[in-house]
Amino acid sequence: MNLDTMTAKQLREYRDRIDSVIADKQAKARLNLKAEFVVLARKHGFDLSDIIGRHVKAKAAAKFRDATSGLSWSGRGRMPKGFNRKRAVPV
Repeated sequence: MNLDTMTAKQLREYRDRIDSVIADKQAKARLNLKAEFVVLARKHGFDLSDIIGRHVKAKAAAKFRDATSGLSWSGRGRMPKGFNRKRAVPV
């Protein structure tokens, strides 16, 4: 395959196909590796979650509530749509 003779459109399509194949191969490799980790952990008497330890980020408690709409906001991240800061009262 001579890339010099291909058009820009053909090259982009070829690149997209390559990217897709790479993503598929990485996903399969990731699944295979996880399966190997599960087997190894069980061999030693552990569950994989005991070793990896999934840390779930706690949801922040609401600090402000819009009296009219009833929407609440923790003060972190973006304000919800429809939340009016002027009508907000501390919770």
